[in-house]
Amino acid sequence: MKTIENTTSDLVTVVTVVFNSEDLIEDTITSVLEQSYNKNIEYIIIDGGSTDSTLEIIQKYKNGIDLIVSEKDEGIYDAMNKAIRLATGKWINFMNAGDHFYDRAIVSKIFSTSENSDIDVIYGNNNYIKDEDVIFQETRALSSFYRGMPFNHQSCFVKTLIMKENLFPSGVYQIQCEYYQLYKLYMDGKKFLKVNIIVAEYLADGFSDRNFIPRTIERWLINERFP
Repeated sequence: MKTIENTTSDLVTVVTVVFNSEDLIEDTITSVLEQSYNKNIEYIIIDGGSTDSTLEIIQKYKNGIDLIVSEKDEGIYDAMNKAIRLATGKWINFMNAGDHFYDRAIVSKIFSTSENSDIDVIYGNNNYIKDEDVIFQETRALSSFYRGMPFNHQSCFVKTLIMKENLFPSGVYQIQCEYYQLYKLYMDGKKFLKVNIIVAEYLADGFSDRNFIPRTIERWLINERFP
C-alpha cells in the first residue's frame, strides 16, 4: 500500500469495479497508478470473486493499491456501494475495468490548481472507443438530463460525502443507477462544474451498451420521477 501525501491537495478516491476482466483490468490499473497526482489518490478495487486471472493481475500492483476487496456481490452497483462506504477521499470517481484516464495528468489538472470547495460534481468530456475508432463525446447541457446522461460517469468526480448519503439504489435499478443518482443531484440543486477537457476513455460494448432496451426502459421510469 502506498503512503498518501499530507498536502493541501484534495484526496481523490478512484474505484475500479471488476469481475472476470483479465483482458481489460491491467490497462485500467496502470492508468490510475501512473497519474501524476497519484500520491493523493486513494485507489480501491472491488472484485466480484473473479475466476479467471483478474486477481493475479491485480496482485501484481498491490503495492500501489490502497484496498482490494474480492468477494461475491449482488452486481455492479452493489460493488460500487461497497466502495463508497469504504472511501475516505474528498472526491470519488468510478474508473471500472476497461475504462482509463485520458492521460497521466488528468486528475492533477482538475484538482491541483482549482478551488472546488463549493462544487459538488465535476465532470468533463470523454472518448468512446469502438473497434479502431476513437469517438469524441462532448458533454451536453445539464438541462438535457431528461434525455439521458449529459456526461459519462468515467469523466465525473462527486463529493464522497454526498455519495455516502446517496448510495446507488441497486435494488431498484439495474443499469441506470448512476443516471438516477446524478439526475437527482441536479434536481436537488447541487453545484456542477464542467472542465472542458477529455477526462476518460471507455470501451464500446460495456454493461450499458449490452442492455440497450432495459436501459431505455429504466430511463423512462426515472424520468417519471423528475417531471
